[in-house]
Amino acid sequence: MQVIIRRIEKGSLAEESGLIIYDRVVKIADKVSSDVNNAIELVKNSDKSKPLEIEVIRDNKNLKFPVKWTHGKDKIGVDFGIYMIVTTTDTIQGKTIKSYLGIVNGITVTGFGAVREFLSGFTDTLGGRSGSYEKEYRDAKEIVLNNLKKEALRLSADAVVSIKLDYENISSKGGSFIMVTATGTAVKLEDVFEDDRKNTKEI
Repeated sequence: MQVIIRRIEKGSLAEESGLIIYDRVVKIADKVSSDVNNAIELVKNSDKSKPLEIEVIRDNKNLKFPVKWTHGKDKIGVDFGIYMIVTTTDTIQGKTIKSYLGIVNGITVTGFGAVREFLSGFTDTLGGRSGSYEKEYRDAKEIVLNNLKKEALRLSADAVVSIKLDYENISSKGGSFIMVTATGTAVKLEDVFEDDRKNTKEI
């Protein structure tokens, strides 16, 4: 289960350190964060005499942020949650949609040296699919979906359904680019994350 930062209090120690919503938490104080309760305990039991290092994944990169404790503050100002459900379907198996919160979207622009080759499944001289183009595609998709999830989190959503991905070729004198967009509907789910919510007190 992937732990994420669902909310950050404005002006908090977490915000000052550079953490943002939807950062995926990997380690807290050099210890693996296995679930929400564990993440909370790691923060509560950390050594307040030194900065609390939180390692996260953001845009496919592992980043470390030292949260510096300030005299008089015993909370870092975050809510932890679990990785958001996203799907291209209108429903989620085993879950009931409680309410619809609105349309959310994400967008990113990625440059390619040869867009046409990318779109047609470019193969190199050995007949294999180009690894670099596949990586660009995967990274662009990951970024745009993360942007969409961040928008959904701002609406306090539990999931995003009916996701549609679109790829558009943009040509200019400076080169060719692929604009990737993702659109979906943010929703609240019945009872999902209930145990999670009970334990995601601000810390």
